[in-house]
Parts: sequence; C-alpha cells; structure tokens
Amino acid sequence: MSKIKKQRFTLLEILVVLVIIGLASSVLLWKAGALMQHHRFSASTALLKRQLEHAACLSLTYQTDLTLSLRCKAGNWQLDLCSDEPRLQNMRGESLKGIQKIRWKGKKRTGVLSVKFSSGICQNPGVFLLESDQGEQFLLNFTQPSHVRLSIVETD
Repeated sequence: MSKIKKQRFTLLEILVVLVIIGLASSVLLWKAGALMQHHRFSASTALLKRQLEHAACLSLTYQTDLTLSLRCKAGNWQLDLCSDEPRLQNMRGESLKGIQKIRWKGKKRTGVLSVKFSSGICQNPGVFLLESDQGEQFLLNFTQPSHVRLSIVETD
C-alpha cells in the first residue's frame, strides 16, 4: 500500500487569505454604512414632505389651525404637529434621522421652525433646503398652497 500525502496549507497562505477577507469585508461595511445614511436622509425628507401635506389636509378637513414644528435637539430634528383640535393632540415626536441641517428662506436654522396652516392653506410658505452630513441636499418647496414639491439639488 502506498501512503497518500496530505496537502496542508502553510501559515503564510492562511494569513494571506485572512487579510484579503478582512479588506473585502471592511470595504463592504463602509459602503453599507454610507448607503444606510443615504437611505435615512431620503426617508426623513420624504417623511417631512408627507407631514407637510398631511398637516394641510388635516387643517382643511377639521377647519382648524395647525402648526408643524421642527425642533433640533442634540443634532437630531424632531417633528411635532400641534393643534387645538382634541383629535389631533397625539401626533408628536417623529424623528428626522439623517437630516443634519435645515435652511429655511435662505437662513440656517438650529432652533425651532414652525409652519402654520389655517383651513388647509399654509400661512408662512417657503422653501426648505435639507442637508445630510454627507453633503446631499434636497429642496422642499411649499410656496404654492396646493402641493409640496421635492427635488434633488445637484452639487458639483
């Protein structure tokens, strides 16, 4: 009977494979983190757009005054809907993760922003420029009382 030689990997070959796997996983994790931040920013922007439309609709439906407030607490923007209508009291505290800065009417805002609606019409229309920490920008235009328009700002 002949002996069959077992082929084994050397320590150097194993280390090279581990280094390659480590580099590939670090690149994938970095890309996944950037993708998650982009998704958070897009989802928060879409949520703000929906809430502006929803506030106008509720104000028109209930014939009441509503205030949509954006508050910055420790770098995180919170979205609150305030009204005197008892049925609308519990609509508070949505978090807008991913939005780093908000500019309204050309000014950087850090405290509280309020958008007021009365009978479905925005009393202080304007344009929001929303910025992420990665430099992405969305323009949220609600100057016309009938609809809110969202567009991507191209940056060079």
